[in-house]
Amino acid sequence: MTAKRAAALVFVAATAVTSNAAAVHEFAAAIQAKYNLSYNVPCRLCHIQGTTGAGSVQTPFGISMLAHGLTQDRSTLNPALDALDAQNVDSDGDGVTDINEIKEDSDPNTPLSASLSSGAPTYGCATAGGVCRRGWPVVAAAMGLLLAFRRRRARRAIRGRERRGSASASTGSRASRP
Repeated sequence: MTAKRAAALVFVAATAVTSNAAAVHEFAAAIQAKYNLSYNVPCRLCHIQGTTGAGSVQTPFGISMLAHGLTQDRSTLNPALDALDAQNVDSDGDGVTDINEIKEDSDPNTPLSASLSSGAPTYGCATAGGVCRRGWPVVAAAMGLLLAFRRRRARRAIRGRERRGSASASTGSRASRP
């Protein structure tokens, strides 16, 4: 595979991953707007420790949302929330429905009294507004290109040394002839 082709594939992959992450990042803001919340909904509502990415919806609330039709498509968010509300889903089994817990700034993933607005991680989307999550594919692509370039330079250097070594061996054998 040529370096240009590899760079093109890395760019396409990074663009695809970036657009998916950016689309899902809108969900937290949409939940906040739907229920007119006074706090920013953290990523940890659906993702364990706020770690996002494909297949990372693993909290009880997130799994309930998936079970009620949530996909990566933004248009499935409100119907899934409405279904949870209509069915009085209580993912953590504490007697308070998930939607009421969100409205009351309580985490629907734990029966303990835990606020969604406080105690958020001091890393990731809690501090960077999703920039880290959206920007990592670009960084990964740049690192991949850098590594490919360095590998190519190393191979060229090895070939150059081999050529010089074989050339000096052939001239050395001529010099030793009588």
